[in-house]
Parts: sequence; C-alpha cells; structure tokens
Amino acid sequence: MEDETEFFDIGTRGNTHGDTVEFDDLELVTGGQNVRLTRIRVWYDDFVYGIQTIYETSNNGMIVSPKRINEEAEAWKLKYEEVFFNRNESITAIKGNHGNIIDHVVFETNQGREIRFGLSDGGDPFDLEIPEGTCVGVLKGGYGGHLHNIGCHTIPLAQPLQYQYTYNTGQRVANQISTGQTHDDTTEYNDVEFLENTKGQHRIASVTVFYDDEFVHGLDVKYLENGNEIQTKGVGGDWTNDDHKFKKINFAADEWITNIYGYFGNICDLLVIETTKGRTEKFGNLEKEPNFNFEIPEGQVISGLSFGIGGHLHNLTAYYGKEPYIFKFEQQPQANVQYSLLQQSTDVVGPTHGDTNAFDDWDKLDTSIINTRLRKVVVYFDEGKVVYGFRLKWSVNEEEVEGEKHRGSEYDGWVSDGDKASFSLKYGQYITRVYGKVEAQIKKLCFQLNTGETHEYGGDEGEDFDLGIPPGHAVGALTGGKNGHLHNIQAWYGKIHVASQSQGQVYYIPADERWPNEAFHGNTHGDTTEFRDEGIDFNAHTYRIDTVKVYHADRIKGIQVIYEIDGTYHYGEKHKASFDYNEEEMQTTMINLTVDEFITGISGKLSNVVTSLTFKTNKGREIVCGGDEGDDFDLEIPEGDCVGVIQGGKNGDIHNIKVFSGPMPQVMTTRW
Repeated sequence: MEDETEFFDIGTRGNTHGDTVEFDDLELVTGGQNVRLTRIRVWYDDFVYGIQTIYETSNNGMIVSPKRINEEAEAWKLKYEEVFFNRNESITAIKGNHGNIIDHVVFETNQGREIRFGLSDGGDPFDLEIPEGTCVGVLKGGYGGHLHNIGCHTIPLAQPLQYQYTYNTGQRVANQISTGQTHDDTTEYNDVEFLENTKGQHRIASVTVFYDDEFVHGLDVKYLENGNEIQTKGVGGDWTNDDHKFKKINFAADEWITNIYGYFGNICDLLVIETTKGRTEKFGNLEKEPNFNFEIPEGQVISGLSFGIGGHLHNLTAYYGKEPYIFKFEQQPQANVQYSLLQQSTDVVGPTHGDTNAFDDWDKLDTSIINTRLRKVVVYFDEGKVVYGFRLKWSVNEEEVEGEKHRGSEYDGWVSDGDKASFSLKYGQYITRVYGKVEAQIKKLCFQLNTGETHEYGGDEGEDFDLGIPPGHAVGALTGGKNGHLHNIQAWYGKIHVASQSQGQVYYIPADERWPNEAFHGNTHGDTTEFRDEGIDFNAHTYRIDTVKVYHADRIKGIQVIYEIDGTYHYGEKHKASFDYNEEEMQTTMINLTVDEFITGISGKLSNVVTSLTFKTNKGREIVCGGDEGDDFDLEIPEGDCVGVIQGGKNGDIHNIKVFSGPMPQVMTTRW
C-alpha cells in the first residue's frame, strides 16, 4: 500500500482575536494518499474575508473544505474568485500584508504565477518562508469578520499524478486470420479470451520458436499486461532439446509484429515473423516457398496469437488491430533518486567459505533509475533440503532486464533434475520480507509480499534468519555467495514511494469521435438561445470534465463546465439565465470529479423550464440541484457511456439540456 502523505507544519502569520475561528485542513485529509491542492476559492474586497479549498487524493477522491467565512458576511456582495492549479502546478510561496486582519495575500506557484487577493496594502509584510523543494500541502488559519491569519503544512515538491485514457482491448484484437490444420491429436493454446477482458495494455513481450531444419515444432508466447506475465506454451512431442533448436525473440515495448507468413502443409514447415523495427526472423525449412501470408493491413499489428500443437505446429491464428499509440509519462525529477529501491542494504546472512564465489547483477542495473522494480524471482532448490540459488528479472523503464542464473554447481551436477519454481510481481506488489533457515548453506529461502502472499523454498533444518527489511520498504535486488549451494544472501532495498511505482508509458488508440451519442430533454421557445462552449477540443485524448457548476434557486439558472486537457484547466462560459433574481438566494452546487470519475447519468424535473438537475457518477455519487416542481425526466445515457459534452438552451431560465456521451475510458496513471 502507498503511504499516507507526510506533512510539515509551517505555522501561521497574522493575529488571533477573541472571535477567531481556527481551521486546519490537515484534519480533512488525514489518511489521504498523494494529497494535492487543486483549487482555492477566496472572498475579498479591500481585505480578505474568507477562503475555501479543494484537494485531490488517490484513495479518497476529492475533498472539499467548508467555507471559512463568517456567516454574517454578505458573501454575495464580495468579490469572489476561484483559482485552479494545473496538474503539475503547486503553491511554493505565501506572502502578503497583515495588521489585525489579512490585508492581502499572494500565492506564488512553481509555474511563475502570482495570484493576489485583497486590495489593501496596509499592515506589515509577511512571508511563510516555505522551504525550497517543498510546496503547500494543506492550508490552515483563522477567521472572524475577516481572515485573521493564514498558514500551511508543506509536502515535498514531487511529480504529480499523470493520467491517460485508454479503451478496452477489443480494439487490439478485433480481427483474426488463421492458417494450418486441426488433426485428431491437435491441442489448442489460446489466451486471447483473457486478453479481451484486460485494460488494453498487453503486448507480446517475446515469442520463442522451437524448430529444426525441416519443421516448426512449437511456440512459447509471453504477454505482459499491467505487470502480469501471461504465458502460452505448446511444444510438439517430436522436439528434443538435444537434437533440435529454439530461439527467443524479445520485443521492445514499442515493437510489434506486423506480419507472419510461411508454409503449412499438414504441419508447419516454415514460419517467418516481421516486426515494426524491420526485423525478419525465419524458422524451419528455409528452402520452402511460402504458401500463406497473413498480409496484415498497413497501420495494424498483431497483438495476440493462438495455435494448435501435436507432434509439430499444426495451425496458427493471429489477432490484430490498430497499432496503438504510446503515451510516455514525464520522468520523475532527479531529486527523487532517494526513492530508488537499490539504495540501502541489509547485513549478509549466511557463511562465507574458502570456496564461496560472490555474485551480483550490478552490471545490469543503475541505482539512479528509480522505477527499477523486481518483476520475477526464480529459485533453484531441492524440496525439503536446501537452496541452490536464484535468478531475478526486473522492469527498467518498461524494458525487461534479466539477471544471471546464480545457482550452485550441485544443482547442475548430481541433482540436475533439482526443483525450480518462480513467482511474478504485479505492479504495486513488492517483496517486503526475506527470511528462512541457514546452516553451512541457505537451507530455506522465503519471501513475503506487501499484499500478504508468501513463497517458501527448500528444507526445514537450520537456524531461523530474517534480513530485516524496515516497514514501508521493499526489496529491489538480491546478492550473495555460492559454490555448490547458496552460501549467503543480502537484500538491497528502498522506501516504497509513488516515484518508484511510476509507470513509464501506456498504450492507447485515439478515437476520432469520443462522444457519438446524443440525449436531449426540455423545451425550445421562441426566445431560446442555444449555448455550448467554444474553443474546447472535446475529442482530445486526455480531455475530461473536471467540474460542473450549477447555479440554482427553485429553478436551474445557469451552468458552467471546467475542463482538463493535458494537465491544463480550461474554463467554459458561465451560461446564466438573463432573468432577474436575488443574488442572496442564489446557490452554487459544484460537481468536482477526479480523473477516474465520470458523469454517467443526468435526470431532473421540467416544467416550461428546467427546475432541477441530478447528476450521477460511476463512483456512486448523486448530486441534486434545484427545486421540486415539474415532471421527472431522465436523459438515459447508454450503459457503459459517460457524459463528455453538456450544452442546452436558455433565456430567462434554462429551457433545455442536451448532452453527448461516449464509451467510458479505462484510466491509466503513473500509479496502476
């Protein structure tokens, strides 16, 4: 699990009076992970009267503070501003002037913005003196008739949550083409049904071909998907390790199979694989003239394979779709290399003998690459007796790095059929404990994960040991010493932190029209004026609705939508009715959405005008705005859709509402 956000109290500047009501937003976000201040709302004129804050967390969604303003203040008569901070923008300084109250306050951000509230220059200057490398995490302060004092708790200035929207994997394997035959002894191997139910992030990581100079005997296809390793292996009974060949083709994260051709009779004589990197790999009888060619259309790639095996490869099916785009998240700043899982080490456990040979994989790893994480552990052992060694595999910048086979010679000698077992780590899974038993060698080797699973190998003799990984930390690598067996072991570890969990990239396929479905309800009168925000790229791949503001009393009086595209906020127009109304009676309801929350339903009440609106989200929230008069209506958003565009018609009131919806995307972020 991710740690709660850690805060440091900077204190406050200003004064405290007998009527001062103190507030501290730390109470609101306690238990929150990856807390981010996303916007502030301020009421002011010559002086500052009140403030409200909105925070985003990765585990508790959006958190909105109460309005920190005196109930007797006529807020509707004051100047009011709401400031949105871009996804990679944080407050790095709070300055201003104060006497008995806050005359004015200035928020400075790491993007160079200076945002001032309050017109008075009276009082004495103040500066919260936020330390370099940190930013405002939450605000605190005190208010009465005005804002009396202001302060904050800081957090490290770190890389913000980044996101990208993808769609289900059906687009990746939408088409198929087959060749070959099915015989009585054919066994089919197929993982495509599994892949169809994923988030569309799978790729073929490798294909191992088993062959000789006449035929192809089998395939081993390995997929990577969201940190999972899916393997489909089938090798014909006529293939032997001593007499035949095999070759493993590893594909880079941006490399795809573009075509397969060759020769099939009753079995496969020739198999040729081509990739987007220009590689061509041939297996089997190279003298055969091809009799099949999948001829995958340009712009499409193979994302799944199924096949049938008997004594040889009997048939082959390729599943293909559009070549996905690759969205690369920004790399973490170098200041965060302290979050590498390779920074600290435990003591060595186990003896060092005269014949002990030390081993490690440091020639393959770089401690400064903070998203280096263990993906797979293979252990060589003799069940019930002893451990011979291990082999590690890492993910480094989305590429696979495989360590050496560090195993004792006895495993390759008299116990050549020794046991071998492995376990894989999904994204978000870490080894948090390494323990076992030791005598002259490591007799038993055990691993415990942060998700509770344990993996144990070897025997039960010897003294207990535990490498002592501190709480909140995880193993990044193992080193040790061996000869005939595994003699000793040492773990290298670091703190589990969002930086070390960050993903480098995701796959996506852009949609030309994200919002194809239309729904409408309401009336159109002779004086109705249609409204829709202009200048917004509704089909941008990272476009989303961030906030909907509804202005209402006993009727709906206006709507404003705030959008986010590529980490930047865009304000839609305030589409308010022209009919006179009492500002004091007007209410504003805010629907604030996180990156993985979408509007899935809109209903309400209607007379000649729209009197109420109810918004429903995929998170189960229901927000009601407006009065009780009129007949019920429902815009009937199709199941699986979310709202992408809100528009309508208005004059004295809101006359009608129209929305466009489309498939709700999968959300891929730097934290899976």
